[in-house]
Amino acid sequence: MRTLMSKYFDTDIKYLEENKDKVAIVMLPKMTKNHHRVFVKKFFCPSSELCPKIFFAFYMFGVFQWEHLKYNDYCDGVTFCLDYRGINFIEFMAGINMVDAHQVATIALQGFCLRIKGIHIVTESSSVNLVVAFFRQIFTKKVADRIRVHKTMESFYEVVPREILPSDFGGDEISCLELRDEWFKLLKDEENFKYLQEMNNARTNEALRQSGKFNEEYMGMAGSFRSLNVD
Repeated sequence: MRTLMSKYFDTDIKYLEENKDKVAIVMLPKMTKNHHRVFVKKFFCPSSELCPKIFFAFYMFGVFQWEHLKYNDYCDGVTFCLDYRGINFIEFMAGINMVDAHQVATIALQGFCLRIKGIHIVTESSSVNLVVAFFRQIFTKKVADRIRVHKTMESFYEVVPREILPSDFGGDEISCLELRDEWFKLLKDEENFKYLQEMNNARTNEALRQSGKFNEEYMGMAGSFRSLNVD
């Protein structure tokens, strides 16, 4: 995947820094009582400004944290908490590149083997069904069945303890932006950055591969349909 989807593993953080004030995805310092790591996502720009470039920066920052999770941590699964309060979902969907979203979902599930225990969306909007329907297309049925929409924060707190959540979510932790800054410091750490570059160089030489069907058969990049000829 590092070869075929190399853009998501790029160690050039200039692009991330240019867009870091638009959206934040951060892994929380504390786990749940079930030993699940929690990732929270929050937008800091109007829905009208959302575009594939901003989503792509969000994907790259997520991949970096998954690298860190794989190398440094051990948990029984991950939970994603998406703060979509105040989001216009028509503009939200217009800003998403469908191919990028599908490929990042593939990286998460097949590349990093994330055991997604739940995807929790906080919003009062009934238009969230657009996003839920989209998520069901890019994730497996098992993961899709774990998507839950919360109309209130009280409902959300029943799933994720308030004490481990950022202050943006009404929790006791520091804010999402402060957590994001901590992650950027870690990203720039010399030892960590060296590890990311080393992992980024662990790629295959596709020129030596005999079968030209690899991308199509294993990555699903050439299409999802197959033809069957019966004599």
